[in-house]
Amino acid sequence: MTSGEVLVWWPSNGRLAEVIRQETQKLDNDQIGMAEATDDGIILCHTWKAAVDPVLLPSLPSLPDFVDVGEQTRRYPPKLVKIGGMDSHIVGLTNNGHVVIFRGLDHEQAMGRGWEYVRPLIRFWLANSDTTFSFPNSVKSLDFASYPSFLKEM
Repeated sequence: MTSGEVLVWWPSNGRLAEVIRQETQKLDNDQIGMAEATDDGIILCHTWKAAVDPVLLPSLPSLPDFVDVGEQTRRYPPKLVKIGGMDSHIVGLTNNGHVVIFRGLDHEQAMGRGWEYVRPLIRFWLANSDTTFSFPNSVKSLDFASYPSFLKEM
């Protein structure tokens, strides 16, 4: 595994869910699955190991070369540096500023199409008059001609 790769698993369904159900049943049958405090207020934990490997998501697709960071992109190819999950999706940010999304992570057998590049929304943000969704005044005062060409094409 290399830096920037993403591993996922599904605790609610699939192989891991089955292991969790089996272990829970075993703990219940042995009557050791109850979390009860001792007289001195300590709650003993019962641990177990799940022999289920996570799934490695596919690598990033070829991403556009931003005009202003072209040399940086060649020297440091895009890799994920931040991710966030939501409703069967993962959103990622690369070291070069690309935003990507992986959709369709409902369960192990429905693993989406792969990472998709999300076009920047800077033009929307710059045009929006609602201060909740807008950039600080210092960014609004910049001349749009100074933005990279990929932003001008939106």
